[in-house]
Amino acid sequence: MGRMAGIWIDHREAVLVSIENGETSVCLVESAVGRRVRSSGCRAGGISVAQSIVKGQTADERRKHRLHTFYRKVIEKVAGKPGEVFIFGPGEAKHELIKEVEKMKGSHIITISAVENL
Repeated sequence: MGRMAGIWIDHREAVLVSIENGETSVCLVESAVGRRVRSSGCRAGGISVAQSIVKGQTADERRKHRLHTFYRKVIEKVAGKPGEVFIFGPGEAKHELIKEVEKMKGSHIITISAVENL
């Protein structure tokens, strides 16, 4: 029997459970991504709408970079030993993680599947 792993993931954390040779291990990977803050689009505290938009774009870019780093950390934990990896959790994080795995040609993960309903 080969290695099997399950990843429960959202944008704040990932819980990895793997089984290999009858041994089970659990690992928690936390992201540095905070909650997304939405701008009202109004003038607030003397900041013009244009400045507010630029700050929002900078925050979005910072969030994307943090998510990219988070997904790479998760992939590092399961890469290197071929096996099946099942990814599940709420929202889009599981699909974003799969896209990140597909970008990494040398990750050596044989089978990866998103589990929609449990």
